Amino acid sequence: MNELLIVGIAVVGLLAGHFWWMVRFSRLKADHDYMRERYSELESRSQRFLAEEHTRLETIFDGMSEGVVLLNAAGQVEFANSAIREMFSLNAEVRGKTMGEVIREPELIRLLGQLNNTGRIDDKELTLVNGEERHFILNGVRWRHETARPNATLLVFHDVTALRNAEATRRDLVANVSHELRTPLSLISGFVETLMDGALQEPQTAMRFLRTIKRHTDRLTFLIHDLLQLSQLESGRIHLRREPVDMKELAQTLCDDFSARAAARGIGLLNRVPSDLVVSADAGRLEQVFSNLVDNSIKYGKRGGLIEIGGERVDNSMVRLWVSDDGPGIPSEAKARIFERFYRVDRARSRESGGTGLGLSIVKHIVQAHGGQVSVDSEYGRGTRFHFTLPIAGTSDIPPLE
Repeated sequence: MNELLIVGIAVVGLLAGHFWWMVRFSRLKADHDYMRERYSELESRSQRFLAEEHTRLETIFDGMSEGVVLLNAAGQVEFANSAIREMFSLNAEVRGKTMGEVIREPELIRLLGQLNNTGRIDDKELTLVNGEERHFILNGVRWRHETARPNATLLVFHDVTALRNAEATRRDLVANVSHELRTPLSLISGFVETLMDGALQEPQTAMRFLRTIKRHTDRLTFLIHDLLQLSQLESGRIHLRREPVDMKELAQTLCDDFSARAAARGIGLLNRVPSDLVVSADAGRLEQVFSNLVDNSIKYGKRGGLIEIGGERVDNSMVRLWVSDDGPGIPSEAKARIFERFYRVDRARSRESGGTGLGLSIVKHIVQAHGGQVSVDSEYGRGTRFHFTLPIAGTSDIPPLE
């Protein structure tokens, strides 16, 4: 009996112990499952956070005007923002490629070699010629210490092409203005000195010298006037007084105004503008455009030739107008530069005729201020046609071209 009791107690103890371990195991399993769920949730949150941070950084870099490139330790591209792709017209995927494969420029490779040796480069100017000359300021740093990306290289490209072009334009402008001022001022000074030395006592000689001084003084006045006007046009400070302008009527006014000058060279003026062509424009500025073009055609056109003013409707919003002559034409290499300030096809003849070299540049800016475009068609030895577009009356809300 005692033995049976002892066995019973042992069985009960074993069952109690088993039950306790089952409860304990169930609690441990529940804790384990809870911890695993928490870990999975934290891991998911971390991944979402890293993905969001990565997207945020890419968005920031893509919004920058500077080109940004990140290279890994092997010199391969890990990241390239939108600006760098646009700067160098990178259409294909560049990740995993070296900079030498992406941008094949020896000068860039040389600077990257310098960066690897020194650890950084600061404000290095890089000039690349691929169709057109481009200028960049390059900064770069290489992380040699242990980081998330050991030995990674960060490159930042700043495009300064517009700035360098503006500096070159300013230098050219100063040089051209100085040159244009020097000649008439030297002549005026020389004639004044001659008059002071005694030529003033000779009436015929003095009058001839004074007429020459007056002519060159007028030339300086015209030059300064054109320079000021061109500066106002380029800066957008001139307000256009738009109104409906009858082009046939304006063309006839120009023909009447220039008839005497044209007749002096035996040149005929022909108005071929349709009677229903009405544009939205500043009449005074538009007259200046035609005056410059007709004046050039009379100066450089063929003696005894013909100048035609014409026009046509392009579509429902724009018209095309032109001034053509049958003169010697413009060489093909000069057509690309014909609207530049101070550019002259025939410098000697231009100075003899008293031009400032700014007329066609003024024409271009006036037309662009109206929202149109100007161009030239010419075949050397077979005449020239300058044509430009303008908005039809009622469409004056067309924005000016940049």
